[in-house]
Amino acid sequence: MLELRLNNIIRMCMVMLILVIAIILFFASLANVNLSYTKRNFIYYYAFTFNEIKDIPLISDDYIIYYDSPDGNDTMTNEIVFSNVKLNRIPELIKYTENMGFIKYYDSYWKDERWHKDNTIISIKQNDTDRTILFLVEKN
Repeated sequence: MLELRLNNIIRMCMVMLILVIAIILFFASLANVNLSYTKRNFIYYYAFTFNEIKDIPLISDDYIIYYDSPDGNDTMTNEIVFSNVKLNRIPELIKYTENMGFIKYYDSYWKDERWHKDNTIISIKQNDTDRTILFLVEKN
């Protein structure tokens, strides 16, 4: 009889534990995901990095990758910012983008050049004074 009561208590605890975990996961899924990492953080790198960023030529050893999935929005962004880079390396990124099949266009709203393919948009920006290059990938 005592064993039966212990089994019921153990089952009840397991059900409560699973329910608590489910509630935590539900609320965590509603949160805004905003991460920054490098290739060395292989869990974030393989879980959150788009293929366009994974295959990019690393034009500098000084870089950081950002992932953002805004709450309530279908758009996800993944960007890599290269720092301390030689400013003549941007054509290498443009060639890489066009070799993936992205087509260049001028965005009149943002007043800059972008590349698109399907539901993916790539933007490449260079800051001469900070010696940085931004490679941004947006997916809808």
